[in-house]
Amino acid sequence: MNYLRALLFSVFVIILVMVGVGFPYLLDSFFGYFGNPNGSDVPEWGSLIVLTVTAYIVWEYTKAAQKSNDIQERPMLNLDVQYLDSSNINPVLEFRLKNVGFGPAYNIQISPLKGSLHVYEPIFKKEPGRILEPRVGDQKVNFNIVIPNEGYGTDSGGTFFAHMLKDLFPRDADQKDSGVWLVNYSGVGGQQFYSIFRFYPEVLIFPLVSLRVEFIRTGKGGCTIGSARRICREKEIKL
Repeated sequence: MNYLRALLFSVFVIILVMVGVGFPYLLDSFFGYFGNPNGSDVPEWGSLIVLTVTAYIVWEYTKAAQKSNDIQERPMLNLDVQYLDSSNINPVLEFRLKNVGFGPAYNIQISPLKGSLHVYEPIFKKEPGRILEPRVGDQKVNFNIVIPNEGYGTDSGGTFFAHMLKDLFPRDADQKDSGVWLVNYSGVGGQQFYSIFRFYPEVLIFPLVSLRVEFIRTGKGGCTIGSARRICREKEIKL
């Protein structure tokens, strides 16, 4: 499709150049026929007008082509929370990332989630690079938990998530920014992107019953967790 577009554009430019060369002389003949003494000046300003229009069209096409290439190569990550087992008091959850863009996502980094007692570190793949190819299914995100004076622990099913959600969402929690999920990643050319989500229980006293995930924003460049929290605080939750 890109080759066909380039071919058609090349033909279009050639036609414009041909018109730019011939059109001023046609005007010169026209004005000369009616006895315009300044007819010989027509090719100069006529060529200038045609070349200016051609340059503008080329510039607009270049911008559109660049934007199209950016879209075709850009990754875009999506967050989903799945209930694997909701039959008991402590359902088993999985946080999963999927690349719904058109290009691969590299160097995926998820900011830690800070609760009132512990810090929870999302871990997306341990191998170097942390690549997520586009449209090939979602991938599970594991967690490390930083326990004061005890070091690291790992998620262990429903009990882990029950403690994590109660820690992130106490009764007086502000649901706007307690569960901010910030992902920074890069594209094919090394360009940086970010995606912001937030998750929160629809009912604070039952945090595991119904967990809602909400997309907030995606953009170019990097983003800090402080900026992500500020953006989330400015956006009302949907209950």
